[in-house]
Amino acid sequence: SPVSDEAPASESFFERREPDLNLLQDRIPPQFQMTRRGVTLVAILGLVFTLCSYQPLWHSDLWGHLSYGRWIWQSKTVPQVEPLMLLAQGVPFIDTAWLSQLAGYGMVNRFGVAGAQFIYAGLISLSFTLILGAVYRRTGSLIACLATLTVFTLGGYQQLLVIRPQLAGLVCFVITLVVGTATTGRKWHWWVIPVTFA
Repeated sequence: SPVSDEAPASESFFERREPDLNLLQDRIPPQFQMTRRGVTLVAILGLVFTLCSYQPLWHSDLWGHLSYGRWIWQSKTVPQVEPLMLLAQGVPFIDTAWLSQLAGYGMVNRFGVAGAQFIYAGLISLSFTLILGAVYRRTGSLIACLATLTVFTLGGYQQLLVIRPQLAGLVCFVITLVVGTATTGRKWHWWVIPVTFA
């Protein structure tokens, strides 16, 4: 539309105007705002997830666990006697890792090898996130978080190198540790431990 003759030339339709900085507001809710230390920790956790996603599936008992998961999936029951090893047929069998085996088989059946790598990366990243979150809430220190991450990794590196059901147990241990050492009690603490143990 044409510019009115009465409007000053500085207010022309085609002229770029500078925004009024008094109108700009930070609209990010406080619970979603992060400090630079928080952003650094999120970047580290993202790097951990990415590196773990490329971890090869080593020749370990992973394939046996996936076979047990397949057997549970197909028979729709947890085995009471050894179902796979011919020399141990009929021997009583207590499958303590049945839920992890079933979940692992379900992921591999649906998404292939990438499903197993996703579970591996997700469980390790979740463990690190819970530990670092607890340390960061208590100290607010990036140095304390990095020291904790280093000690946690060095102390359990053998556990962290191989994809197996024990990683689900590691997550449960970390949940128990974080809740058990919390300085203030929360309502959800009353149900998260029984659910974790179940």
